Amino acid sequence: MKDLYVYVEGGGDRKDSKRACRLGFSDLFSAFTKKAQLSRVSLRFVSCGSRNEAFDKFCTAVTLPSSGERTNLLLVDQKDELPARQPNEKNYLWRHVHERDGWTRPAQVKDDHLHFMTMAVEAWIASDAEALRRHYGDCLKASQLPRRALETVARTELVSNLESATAGCPPLRKATRVRHNGQARLDSCSPTSKLREVLHDVRPHHRQLESVIE
Repeated sequence: MKDLYVYVEGGGDRKDSKRACRLGFSDLFSAFTKKAQLSRVSLRFVSCGSRNEAFDKFCTAVTLPSSGERTNLLLVDQKDELPARQPNEKNYLWRHVHERDGWTRPAQVKDDHLHFMTMAVEAWIASDAEALRRHYGDCLKASQLPRRALETVARTELVSNLESATAGCPPLRKATRVRHNGQARLDSCSPTSKLREVLHDVRPHHRQLESVIE
């Protein structure tokens, strides 16, 4: 069985925030990490920073001479609704990122190498009010968090909701775009049983990634 490397969008451009992002994903998929260790297989999450940096590092990885010795996956935000799949169409997920981002699918990879989070990773954060309360404490205004299905909420609205919910918190603890690209994004909010439950229920692509890792 090959080692598995997952190139992840997120973590910003600082070493500490990338480390927090990497640890968050490792914790989120801890059950699979333990299975991999028992099989003497390495499961590694590579925090890449921006979306394009994740794609670039993934493309580099699949073209290296050692690429045949491991399985490389790309995990990025979905951003927009997926296009309708045409009859018998292959690699339609790559069509989505080609049309949206201008990415060209490397010749040696298929749809099962590309995986999506939510349309906006802020949905992961907003899905777990308990973790938000632990992180922000009494200054959190939970009533400002979105109530409807998070998959239908645009990223701009999610960010606005999170900023409103933490507006009364000390400046260094407020939920801003910068801070949610750092430690608060995954280190404090994502590695929870509640989030795993939410992702399993509402994210078919998350279950698809789990099946590939498993």
